[in-house]
Amino acid sequence: GRTALSLAIEKSFHGIIELILNSPTDIRLNELHGGCSLLFLAIESGNTPLVKRLLYLGADPRIRTQFQETVFHASAYSEDFDLFQLMVNTVGEEDVHAADYDQETPLHIAARLDCFNIFESLLALRAPIDAVSIHGATPLTEAAK
Repeated sequence: GRTALSLAIEKSFHGIIELILNSPTDIRLNELHGGCSLLFLAIESGNTPLVKRLLYLGADPRIRTQFQETVFHASAYSEDFDLFQLMVNTVGEEDVHAADYDQETPLHIAARLDCFNIFESLLALRAPIDAVSIHGATPLTEAAK
């Protein structure tokens, strides 16, 4: 289920996040909270300082959501190129092309959200431009919507 920390991250309640992280409570960094890791939620919300802190505290960037999304999916959702680069530098290119439960790749998301910097970087990392989701969409059809 969800925790106070996961909800605070989703809602960008920075004061509550700090209180919880500074408390002696076990924050279960590498468990899913409402289907997502705390790191995924922090990336998706574009909170770079929190992402760096969670990584420092031992958050595992290779943990996938209940829908098999990676930190690269979260980076694309956040539309934050610096966070995307941080994840490439932290994780490497290992999961950069990974498909989620719907067979969507981070390239699908970057195309749909018109996030050119991330889209261009994914192509440079040899993301498959012809990847097809279960809905029949490719990154190019997502970009055309």
